[in-house]
Amino acid sequence: MYFTTFRSFPLFCFGKTLKHSRHSCINACSPFLHKGLRPALVLIILIFSCSRPLCADPFSGRVEDIRGSALADVNILLLPDSSGTVTDDDGRFLLLHISPGDSLLFSHIAFRDFFLIYRGPETQKLIVLQDTLLSLHSVTRHGQSLQQWTLTRQVGLPGRERAATASELASEIPGLFSRGFGSYLSPLSMSYDAGPSTHTQLRFAGMDLTDPQTGQADMTWVPVSAVSSYSLQTADLAEYGSGASDAVLELQALSDRSSIQLNYGSFDYRALNLSHSFTAFRKSKSIPDAMISVHAAQQRSEGDFPYSWDGESLRRKNNDTALDQFYLDFRQNSQQPRHFGSQFLLSRYDAGTPGLLWNAPDTLGRRSGESMTGSLNWTERRVSTLFRTQLSAYANRSSFANPLIMADSEHSSSRITAEFTADHSLSDHSGYRAGLEYRSESLNSSDAGLRRRHLLSMRQGLHWSPSVWTLSGTLNLHSVQGRYSGSSFSTALRRSFRHRTPIYAEMQAAEYFRLPSFNELYWQPGGNPELKPERSRSFGIRLHIQTAESLVFQQELFIRHSFQMIQWLPQQQYWRPVNVQESLRTGLKFALAWHPDALPVSLNTHLSLIRSADLNSGIYQMKSLRFVPAWLFDADIQYSRNMFSARLELHAVGPYISMYGYPEDLVIAARFPLNGSLSYVKALKQWQSIFSLKIYNLSDLRFESVTGYPEMGRSLHAGIELRRQTDD
Repeated sequence: MYFTTFRSFPLFCFGKTLKHSRHSCINACSPFLHKGLRPALVLIILIFSCSRPLCADPFSGRVEDIRGSALADVNILLLPDSSGTVTDDDGRFLLLHISPGDSLLFSHIAFRDFFLIYRGPETQKLIVLQDTLLSLHSVTRHGQSLQQWTLTRQVGLPGRERAATASELASEIPGLFSRGFGSYLSPLSMSYDAGPSTHTQLRFAGMDLTDPQTGQADMTWVPVSAVSSYSLQTADLAEYGSGASDAVLELQALSDRSSIQLNYGSFDYRALNLSHSFTAFRKSKSIPDAMISVHAAQQRSEGDFPYSWDGESLRRKNNDTALDQFYLDFRQNSQQPRHFGSQFLLSRYDAGTPGLLWNAPDTLGRRSGESMTGSLNWTERRVSTLFRTQLSAYANRSSFANPLIMADSEHSSSRITAEFTADHSLSDHSGYRAGLEYRSESLNSSDAGLRRRHLLSMRQGLHWSPSVWTLSGTLNLHSVQGRYSGSSFSTALRRSFRHRTPIYAEMQAAEYFRLPSFNELYWQPGGNPELKPERSRSFGIRLHIQTAESLVFQQELFIRHSFQMIQWLPQQQYWRPVNVQESLRTGLKFALAWHPDALPVSLNTHLSLIRSADLNSGIYQMKSLRFVPAWLFDADIQYSRNMFSARLELHAVGPYISMYGYPEDLVIAARFPLNGSLSYVKALKQWQSIFSLKIYNLSDLRFESVTGYPEMGRSLHAGIELRRQTDD
């Protein structure tokens, strides 16, 4: 005998499994009821189940996994009384009676719980769940602003403009510290929780953009205007480990929107972005329908802004930048038991390089190159097992011209990756994952010649989730051409409290590794082929509280111990990397989001307190690590009324060492830059027009992220975007 409960009222339906709400109940019981009793039954259900006001809203939407596949049989509970519904085979759901302020819990055995507060018709309608088995492809929640500071966030909320440049996108991600070189489009290195820039992996639409030559990822290669949402997951949720000792930044691409975006700004900045999405093969009986998205972007900047150097007022010369990008996305209907997808990204870059320490301001140094990344993926669902295969390729070509030191160089690097994953449900409360990855990397450089290496990794993961407890663990085994072999692991224990106020606590521990980059191994004359992989151990405790009063609070304590770290040390006439550094980083993070229902104002804040120390016995013993700020603080307040919104942002960074030196180190002072923006939305039939005005560095603060590369002062951007949602 099966039953469902609607607001404390049990309705028994013999021999039927109910998957929906009131209508499902009536339909399921219909065969057992006399026709004359059905109206009475409907009346009884409505009387006893509607403890909510008659003016309550219907709420419908769709639930997907991070690969865009529809999720069936996801339980959707209305807390605290656990009434609700489940999703159908297309991942869609319908709640007929829900009021603003109600809490919803989305729950499925193979995925992490997702909490949502219903805020009226503007509440998100697409819910994306994260695999419970620890996965590199982390969750991307297309959430409203309540999820902004929970390490996941939608980019370009309804009625607000999207980020225009990589530096602007990076500034929106709490805990992510980025360093630029003094222009809108300069190379942008990044680190999470102030770790080394080689310890954060960047992925766009599931494709790895980390360069095997440098071990770093440059965010300027990403078409920022095509990014719909991001997630930033610590390394304890990463697969295989290499290149992700601190975090994985996953950027998801737009797939359901057509738009035209124009921007113009100070120092002759201009940008044009075109996006178009459409459905193909709708009428074909042999080929499943597919969503095709095309994006093209072009950005230009002269970058000749004023700055001060040794007390003299100058303008930056040779600071121009040209960036062109093209992105193509093909995804078959994920409802099918077998579906195929493909992505392709092409980026081209040309820029001047006016460094003040290594180059004179008017030196005609240039940096140019292009990057191509593509992937093919196949997903097949069989009863209780999900198989996924992905083949991806990365190629990068770059050239550098430096007349000051009479050195020009050409480099090309590539990577081919084949990955197979199988997720199997063992029972209602447990699951198993097996994975295999093969990676081939190469470098052809005027400095290092032709170099290749091959990496093979195997993964085993187990998940057990009885009631409110969740225990997950993974073990990775890896080998690199017989030279390196070893293991890495991760484990997590989570406790959920299913009350009116969603609360969960989580404890995690992990150990990972990072392979030396080709530059560290083979750069001439200072490369070191005997380098060993860097290793890191991490431990963290997290607490998440979300109240029905539109308040979200998060707290996290983390400890990261890294050893065998690679450090470049002077060796006679050149510098040479060696495994001598050992470091310890500890941090405490707080995040708060407040969005009152009765007020048109919202507030988001994030604070990271970080302490680091170099534990090796060399000349830098017990010093703070380079580029590790003492603290990071982000805050933004937004006012929204009808179609108008205004936003004020503060992205403060504490002091940090930019370069070790004797007798004194070069220290970057704390900075408190302010940004402001205004936007207005006008509806035009099926299109939305968004007018935006942004002011960066309101107080005209003069500062550097890297010594010798002054950042821009006050600058202004104006833009207009025409946006249309594509029908499914």
